[in-house]
Amino acid sequence: MDRRAFLATLTGGLLAAPLVAGAQVQQAKIARLGVLLFGTPDTDAFPAIRRGLGALGYVEGRNILFEHRYAEGRPERLPDLASDLVRSRPDLIIAAGGDVAPFAKRPPGPYRL
Repeated sequence: MDRRAFLATLTGGLLAAPLVAGAQVQQAKIARLGVLLFGTPDTDAFPAIRRGLGALGYVEGRNILFEHRYAEGRPERLPDLASDLVRSRPDLIIAAGGDVAPFAKRPPGPYRL
């Protein structure tokens, strides 16, 4: 191996090292799922959805996070809970139980999508 080939190989390796290290440090984006429910944690039917997502490879804390808001059967709480959930900027919102969906679609108050 001549001197030029050696220096070219060495230089190429040194220039590529930060790219390889950067690729190893990058992590997959963790999906954030907002959940607006009419009931309470005790009456939550969400575990079935969580199991289904698990079957698709989503593991809480590894590649998905859940943010729950419970109205505890009180519809007057829904507007504030929906606004709070929207402000947290999840990737997706699931609204379930009672007539919850309209509040998740367009929560009242100053913050609007």
